[in-house]
Amino acid sequence: MKIYFLYVRGKYMRNAQAYLYGSIDADIHDESAYDDWQDIFGDLLLMEFNEDSTKVVRKKIRELYPCADMRIFKLVMVSAKKIKEVRV
Repeated sequence: MKIYFLYVRGKYMRNAQAYLYGSIDADIHDESAYDDWQDIFGDLLLMEFNEDSTKVVRKKIRELYPCADMRIFKLVMVSAKKIKEVRV
C-alpha cells in the first residue's frame, strides 16, 4: 500500500483563505474576526489516497472530478514505510 497526496496546483486556485490570526477557541466567523482570515497561496492539498497503484488513484480522481482537466492536479506518492503527522 502506498500513500498518494492529490493537490490542486496553486495557479488554478482562487479566493482561498485560512484563519491565521487569533485563537481558534473564538468565534472565527464573527464579524470581529474578519481581518483574521488571510489569503493563502500555493498548491492546496485536496485529498489523500491509500492504494496499491497509481492507476487506481488516477481512476478514482477521474471518477471524483470527471469534468476537471487532469493537468490542474499534482499527484505525489510517498513511499516511506511510516508517515507520522507531527505537531506544528
